[in-house]
Amino acid sequence: MTQGFSESDMNFEFEDDCLYRIEESSLLSKVNKRTDKTNSYSACECVVMINGDVTLIEAKTSAPHPNSKENFNEFIDKVASKFRDTMMVFHAARLRHPKEAMGSKLRGVNLETIGYRLILIIRKHENKWLPPVSDAVKYKLRPFLRLWNIKDTNIKVINGSIAKEENIIK
Repeated sequence: MTQGFSESDMNFEFEDDCLYRIEESSLLSKVNKRTDKTNSYSACECVVMINGDVTLIEAKTSAPHPNSKENFNEFIDKVASKFRDTMMVFHAARLRHPKEAMGSKLRGVNLETIGYRLILIIRKHENKWLPPVSDAVKYKLRPFLRLWNIKDTNIKVINGSIAKEENIIK
């Protein structure tokens, strides 16, 4: 059985047993309810099993141009924060919250050996605008990637066309 949802004007559809709608999770909601806004966690749209890897997906309609330094840096900071928070909440859900609603395949992965991928989809971005965003995300997440033993090549910044070609969106 599949589950579909829309985010940033994109339609996603994944198998139920492979999906964790972390942004809509009860755990994240409970934690953030008890915390002031400046201390709350942010999360990606979902965590999903794709080709045997745990994949964190963040979706945006657009992004600032890299030349608009202030807005661009703020955008990159928020995206990086979402990836870090999502990883933390996902692992907390797996290890400490067994009743959290999560697909059985995600619930059953071996956290010691599983591979991770982080995908940022910017629906309206032109192909030539993607590399600077990718470089900035990788740079911002470098210590996080080392900590989790995630290769730079497992971070992807793509647009809506590429996401459709790769069957990530419908």
